[in-house]
Amino acid sequence: MTRNGAIALDPEAVVVDVALLEAALADQTTDGLEWIAELCRGEFLAGLNLDEPEFDEWRSFERDRLNTLAVEALAKLVDRQASKTPEAAIQTARRLLAIDPSQERMQRTLMRLLLGQGQRAAALKQYQQCIDWFERELGVEPEEETQQVYRDILRSAGPGPDRQRRPASLSPRVVNARADEVQMVGREFELGHLNVALTNMLDTGGRVVLLRGEAGIGKSRLLREFIGNVPSGVRVLIGRCHETEQILPLHAWIDALRESGTVLDAAVRDRLGAAANAQLVRVFPELRQSASQPVTAPEQYSLLFDALAQLLVELASGQPTVFILEDLHWCDGLSARFLAFFGRRIDRLPILVVGSMRPEELIDVPVLAQSLKELRSDGRLDEVPLGALSQADAATLVQALLPAGRRGPQSAKAAQDIWVASEGNPFIIVESVRSLDHERPAIRQGEPSLIREFVTARLERLPELPRRLVPVAAAIGRDFTFSLLARAGKVAEVDAAIAVEQLVRRHILTTEGERVDFCHDWIRRVAYEQLMPQQRRLLHAAVGEAIEELHRGDSEEIADQLGHHYVQAGDARRAIPCLIQFADLAGRRYALDDALRAFQQAADVAESLPAPERDHQKLDLALRQTFVLSMLGRQREIWEILQTHADHVARVVDPLLTSEYHFRVGLTCFYLGRYAEGKEASERALSEAERAGNSDAIGKALHALSLIAYETGHPQDGTAHASRAISLLETTREPQWLGLVYHDLALNSVVAGDLATALDAARQEQVIGRAIGWPRIVALAGSVIAWALALRGDYEAAIEAAEQSLQLSRDPMVSNLVRGSMGLAYVEKGDAKTAIKILSEVVVQLRRSPVRSGEVRSLAFLSEAQLLAGDPAPARETALRALELDQSDGFTFSSGLALRALGRIDIAHNDFGEAEARLLRALSAFERCGAAFETARTRADLAALFARKPDRRAARAHLAAALVGFRKARAPRRIAEARRMPSTQFERPESRP
Repeated sequence: MTRNGAIALDPEAVVVDVALLEAALADQTTDGLEWIAELCRGEFLAGLNLDEPEFDEWRSFERDRLNTLAVEALAKLVDRQASKTPEAAIQTARRLLAIDPSQERMQRTLMRLLLGQGQRAAALKQYQQCIDWFERELGVEPEEETQQVYRDILRSAGPGPDRQRRPASLSPRVVNARADEVQMVGREFELGHLNVALTNMLDTGGRVVLLRGEAGIGKSRLLREFIGNVPSGVRVLIGRCHETEQILPLHAWIDALRESGTVLDAAVRDRLGAAANAQLVRVFPELRQSASQPVTAPEQYSLLFDALAQLLVELASGQPTVFILEDLHWCDGLSARFLAFFGRRIDRLPILVVGSMRPEELIDVPVLAQSLKELRSDGRLDEVPLGALSQADAATLVQALLPAGRRGPQSAKAAQDIWVASEGNPFIIVESVRSLDHERPAIRQGEPSLIREFVTARLERLPELPRRLVPVAAAIGRDFTFSLLARAGKVAEVDAAIAVEQLVRRHILTTEGERVDFCHDWIRRVAYEQLMPQQRRLLHAAVGEAIEELHRGDSEEIADQLGHHYVQAGDARRAIPCLIQFADLAGRRYALDDALRAFQQAADVAESLPAPERDHQKLDLALRQTFVLSMLGRQREIWEILQTHADHVARVVDPLLTSEYHFRVGLTCFYLGRYAEGKEASERALSEAERAGNSDAIGKALHALSLIAYETGHPQDGTAHASRAISLLETTREPQWLGLVYHDLALNSVVAGDLATALDAARQEQVIGRAIGWPRIVALAGSVIAWALALRGDYEAAIEAAEQSLQLSRDPMVSNLVRGSMGLAYVEKGDAKTAIKILSEVVVQLRRSPVRSGEVRSLAFLSEAQLLAGDPAPARETALRALELDQSDGFTFSSGLALRALGRIDIAHNDFGEAEARLLRALSAFERCGAAFETARTRADLAALFARKPDRRAARAHLAAALVGFRKARAPRRIAEARRMPSTQFERPESRP
């Protein structure tokens, strides 16, 4: 508008926010106050600079006046909102504190509001932000009333075991956030790299990013800054590895998934399918619907990896996901393998994996080194090294750490000295600044003794109560809950709350979500190293007891922690059950090497027990070790362990335990080809099991006897043992043994020539294998099914059964047994080329197996295939090799197969005399071991041979006997083949025209 030649602003044509603010202040209604909250979104005239002193003075005065008015109005609004709309009150309080963080009453109000809304972690974080601001800007501590609010929040956790886990509803950004005292300094490039990786993940697909740097260099701080920048639509899952002797396999991955809450969502699991859920039960026991445990086979760990990968992909399909893995240098072997497995599969998925590690620790984690090497060679790994801070960045950090009154040029000399001494390590810079008030020199990088001295001095300056709780926290060895610290420290919760508040205020401890941890691992290490051995033992015992109290009924997830603490406490009786449980859990997750280490550690701890108890415990642990080794196929090691403990058996009075020992000796002898010793040991196991009256132990002893009977050519004994075992194991809680004895019955029935029983037993074996989630036994049954069908002449069905089994099998030995049966089916089909290709590979692979019968049988089949192909010379060489192996181990059934193959080769060379001798020897071998079907097949060969000699009477007799055997075996194709022999070969001479 214009007036008297002047130009002015028309107040009715514009809206001025200051005028609106003043009008709302005058109104004092709730609506007016809410309007003020909307108006307060930044500083007055922010960004407007006229370089005019008078203007700057007016703006500063006006800004202070308006801020004071806004704070007063927002405080009134918080009071009105608190009871009716607490979430709105929280947002208003945060706006007020953004204007003036010194409003300590509002700091307390905000903490109480957050706690009331169930946001305990955010309330704890707010206190830490409060004390950091007061220390940095004003150089004072918060009021006693504010400290008391924090102590009340700490005590609100309660003693329940569920408090050990973060609530699933809580944002991971809140969980991981620390209220760091200063803004991050000097990591713009590295943070930019992470942000670019995140952007690329959202646009095209993910990869693995690894932050590498020494202790104290700022890896965790950078990760927290990155997490704070992740858009709200992206899920963040956080897993941490810990330095301890036992850690549950896949711990970091599983904890992150569990705490996200989504893994327990029934809808998510339904989309994964039954097979994946059967594997997830191994790592999420809360999903188990029955008391039975899934069977473990080492070759199946990839099934678990597949299931976990499917779960992560399913989660990412609904929401892009960032997976954070901190301190990978402390990860377990299975976690490292899964990192490589999963990292190779996310290049087109909205999943980003970010890990941190200390490169100097990599030499102690060869599995992780190999996984990173694989990812690097596949181009799936981005590595971001974190180096020292520059002098300028170090100076900025020093200035930010100093109280406001000590900043400026006067501190430049101190900043210079600190940078030189620290060589740019942020942790050392922080500790050096905190030592300035106590007239100590700067800590020098590379001088750990001085770092320990500085940290020790800080700990010694603590008041008595918090100083008493620091060793307890150090003994816990990882992040912990307030309840655990109070119980382990044996102090009242009110006293523990006072101590923790003081430790947080002095930057010894920090809160991360609802958990408490040391500000840096260096502080924990120094505190722990100061303890005398007896102090450590007492503290670990107290921590173990406290963990047990907090987790009653949830022992599986704490077995690793309890085992560690009770071992350190020297309490063998409490440590050993925990280590056994840990080993069982590790085995269930396919981490068999971890299970073996736990059993060995338990055995070492058992040395401290009194003699009778020690003998019993050490024998039990040795047998548990041998069971794990048996899954790994390490039979020689098993034999050595069993021999080492032979003397203990005589001193153990428990027949169930001695039965298990003799059973394991018998089974190991079977695998090592020591059949006489194996039979004797298995019979002793049976006797001890019957003395104990335990059906499972009796069934296992019969299982060993049945296998040995099969290998030594006594299938009738083998079927009798297996049948008795089946009747005893029908109600076992370990159904894998029932499946194995059905396999024994199937094997012995094939050798005996009862193909129908063999097929029925193998199919029942498959039913059991599918029910307990054990693909190995399903595939193993398939090898017998294919063998029996091929013998019966149903070669197409045999090939189909073998192909189905190969799709399931992850065990190389089982796969080769299946392929051996498939090779026989192709021989029967007349496809010599395919049969030779399959069987040639099989015999090479089976040479590694200590059980020779599979190799000998496959050599005999290969010889038949080579003869079918018109290559009698290699066929003879192969059959002779089979016979040589068989005779060296004393088999009868397999020697019959090799002799019959040689007889057929002799017939092809028209060497009827040698053919007759070998076929008769084969017949004798089959008859001695009761192999009725192979006896019938050999008689058919003899019938054809005698018809050509000619000895028609002998030919007719052998043919008639062969037909009887084929009918008993229900093999119509074999019957038809026998009947297709030219009838003139069997006519009496006088009957011809």
